[in-house]
Amino acid sequence: CREGKLLSALCSLLCWISVSGSESQTVEVQSGEDVTLMCSGMDKHVSVRYWLKLVKGTDIQCVSTMTSYNSEVTYHDGFSNHTFTMSSNTSTIFLKVRSVDLNKSGIYYCGFNKDGHPFLTTIHLKIKGKIIFKFFSFSWIPSSHYFFQVMLKRKKNYLKISSIIKLSFIF
Repeated sequence: CREGKLLSALCSLLCWISVSGSESQTVEVQSGEDVTLMCSGMDKHVSVRYWLKLVKGTDIQCVSTMTSYNSEVTYHDGFSNHTFTMSSNTSTIFLKVRSVDLNKSGIYYCGFNKDGHPFLTTIHLKIKGKIIFKFFSFSWIPSSHYFFQVMLKRKKNYLKISSIIKLSFIF
C-alpha cells in the first residue's frame, strides 16, 4: 500500500524533528484504567494527524496516523487497535489507551501537519499511586549479621524504606 509506506516514511522523518518548543501536558491515571489523550488546535484542512511514542528513551515509534479528520486510522510498529484507539474531529486528535500499565506509560507526541509544518504536543502519561521497587542489598557486618533491605516505596518524589529485616547467622 503506497499510502501506508508514505505515512511510515513521514513517521520516520518526524523522529528527527526537535520537539523542544512544543506544548507539554501531564496525564496521570491509575494502573489498569483506560485513558484518553488529546490535543487540539487544528482545523479540518489539516492533512496528516498522528500519535508517536518515545520508546527506550531515544527511539520514537509511530503509534497511529490519519490522513484527515474523518479518514481510516492506520496503526504502526506493533501498536494495535485492541490497545490503542485513535480518533479525530475537525479540531482535536484523541488516543484512547486501554489498561494503562508501565509499558504503556511514558511520553507520547500528538502531531499534525499544517501548511507544510509539523506541530507537536508532548504528553507525559504517568501512573498514579505507589510504585513498588524491589531492591536487594546485602551488607557484611563483623558481628555476622546481614541487613537485608526488602523494598523501597516511592511516594510523591521521596523514597521511604518500608522495612528492613535483620538476619542473624550463627557460625
